[in-house]
Amino acid sequence: MEAMINELVELIKAGSSEKAKRSVEQLAAHKINVQFRLSNKQVSSKADDVNEKSKDSDLELILQVEFRAPKEPIQIPITVHCGTTLRSIKRQVEHEVGIECADQHWFTCHRYPLSDKYIFGSSMPVSSNQTCLHPIRSGDTLYITGTVNQAMILDEANGRNNSYSNARLRITKVNPKLTIQIPPDDTIVYEVDLRNCSYVSESSSPGSVECIEDKVSRKKILILDNKTENRELFDFMRDYLKNPPIIPEPQRDITIDGAKVNKLITALSNKNATEAAQIANQLASVRTPVQFGLDLMNETGNTPSAPPPPPVEQPLKMKLSIESYLIDQCVDTQFDIRILRKTTIRQLKEMVATEIDVSRDRQHWYIHREYLPDDYTFGDSIPRIMDGTVLILYIAKPN
Repeated sequence: MEAMINELVELIKAGSSEKAKRSVEQLAAHKINVQFRLSNKQVSSKADDVNEKSKDSDLELILQVEFRAPKEPIQIPITVHCGTTLRSIKRQVEHEVGIECADQHWFTCHRYPLSDKYIFGSSMPVSSNQTCLHPIRSGDTLYITGTVNQAMILDEANGRNNSYSNARLRITKVNPKLTIQIPPDDTIVYEVDLRNCSYVSESSSPGSVECIEDKVSRKKILILDNKTENRELFDFMRDYLKNPPIIPEPQRDITIDGAKVNKLITALSNKNATEAAQIANQLASVRTPVQFGLDLMNETGNTPSAPPPPPVEQPLKMKLSIESYLIDQCVDTQFDIRILRKTTIRQLKEMVATEIDVSRDRQHWYIHREYLPDDYTFGDSIPRIMDGTVLILYIAKPN
């Protein structure tokens, strides 16, 4: 069916009236649902087609494979030929590795799920919202990072100012976003879309002081730095804010007869081959720029398929040291453990009490010799957890 649809598209675009008529007669003989969308003559079909320059080129990408089990993800360099759809890659994985297409969920590095219809090397946006992400391109640099002496968030409206030393800045080049993180665990303290910002020239001194204003919250971000390593980051931010890109709105071609397209939809749905062939002939005679989409019936009817599950969140990798009055001498044994984020000390105590029969009131948990209360939550509470942090369980004497 999909091949027949694609053939009909090309025939109508090429103006092959008789061939389009025969093709649509064959298509109308099947009970299918077809959706039609008019193309913009101004931009032709470039929005969904592979760019001419990249038809014969390849995308060099890094594929990160993640597991539900507590395993480290693996990274594999892959080459994807421009014009390849994600659906065809899934089928290849299913054939060669044995993982069914329905069990494969693909995401970009920004964690946007990719549609099976996504065409690598095309002008299709990764997300249906065109403001989210540009198309995937080989060799794209998505992040710039740098550490600055000081970053200040000035909230003059509420009379509050926050200052952070040794802050790390990150700018996403695609749909630019500025993120400010602070050590030791790179906690995000502020994030703003540069499209909503303006450059405050009178408060800036390029190379040492940069000041921008968040036009939504009316806060000012003042960055103090004298490191040459951040020149690229500041130059990019300053140039973007002073010369924001202008994206023209596509002009719609209002000369297309949408009524005929709707009649063709109805005729195909009603299996009226004669009427459908006549309308297809008329559309092809003027080379109507249309796009066809095949709505395949799934297991639950024509309802959309279930969204893919969210990406697997990696657990915290820690060291566990156990101390007890039962141990006669000091031991340095540390066990490698993994703890899921959002886990509380109360839950850990209950697990230990169930597995090794040590009651909750005999368990005392510490990090850096700092006692952890029952409501301490891993990944959220202070003290923060980093890979390799030592968690201590002291088992006290029974009452």
